Amino acid sequence: MREQARRVLVMQSIRASLQEQPSLRAVLACTRHWVADVLRTAVDVAKSKREPRK
Repeated sequence: MREQARRVLVMQSIRASLQEQPSLRAVLACTRHWVADVLRTAVDVAKSKREPRK
């Protein structure tokens, strides 16, 4: 349940950010930034899970 609530909050935040954009082109550019940020975060988390803890 907490994961679903977190997902809803995140998606609402992303939607609000996209709705603030003044044009279609700006919406698509903002979307690319969001996607890049999520992927970068996922890679960082994945790396931290692979590396042995000290």
